[in-house]
Amino acid sequence: MTITYLNFLPNQGFNDTIYYLNPEGKFYGWDFQNNRFYNLSTPNLNDVEGISFDNLEEGDVLSYDSATQTWINKVSEVGVNSFNERQGDVYLESGDVIYALGYTPENVANKVTVIIPEEISDVSYPSTSAVYNYITGAISKSYGSWKNEESQFAATNTEGYGIKFNTADISEQGINIELDLLGNKTLIRFLNSGKYNIQFSCQFENISTQFNDVSIWLRKNGEDSIADIAGTARYITIPIRYDEINGRNTVSFNYFVEAIANDYFQLVWATTNSETISMKSYEAVNPTPSSYSAILTINQIN
Repeated sequence: MTITYLNFLPNQGFNDTIYYLNPEGKFYGWDFQNNRFYNLSTPNLNDVEGISFDNLEEGDVLSYDSATQTWINKVSEVGVNSFNERQGDVYLESGDVIYALGYTPENVANKVTVIIPEEISDVSYPSTSAVYNYITGAISKSYGSWKNEESQFAATNTEGYGIKFNTADISEQGINIELDLLGNKTLIRFLNSGKYNIQFSCQFENISTQFNDVSIWLRKNGEDSIADIAGTARYITIPIRYDEINGRNTVSFNYFVEAIANDYFQLVWATTNSETISMKSYEAVNPTPSSYSAILTINQIN
């Protein structure tokens, strides 16, 4: 039952509404059976027992308590006197939330989460039969950046050599560059499982008047040919020395790889002429700044 403020009474009213006549300062109810208004401010009426009409305001909600047979102003407590097919004193229950939403919300208190470092598994909610894929940005992705400020050389034409990345620009973000069996920083160690983009750039110099080739490929979890990854080899021809200017060529490409925690990869290079071909680093010469022999950047993509 609601309170409606009026300056005059209408010809008829509604049983679920109490009308307050402003000029008189009195409350009226509508008697449907007798088709008339009755003065609720008149003392000693049974149907107004328990209500202090002096404290009622526009929009107040009244609830009839059948146990005590009195009217109670419920607006300050719950604000409703009927909900979900219940009448009288209405207090929200857990079932009312499901009724209002139209579905059963997730039970956060009973949620079971299994998280492998840098890898997210399914999350189940025991309160329902549904299983949800738990996706979050809370776990940061791995990344890093490295370079080599020194020139690199191959000892022979018949072996592959790990590309060295001696200096870190960005490191300790889930990816490490570690020493290989020769004591060089060539091994790319992934601390977290995931998919990664390995992108690198190398520049080569040829001091010969003959064309020579360089090949680059990828190894996984090893430092010999057994660890070579099929299909990853790329071939580059280095220009000849001409008019006292050494031949130069820069190569840059990338690999998409998948790793589990603690896997390591190695970028490997070889040349057809180890005496004339080098992976070259250059000092700054005006107006050009210095140039590194190799640059490596890695980003986790999943």
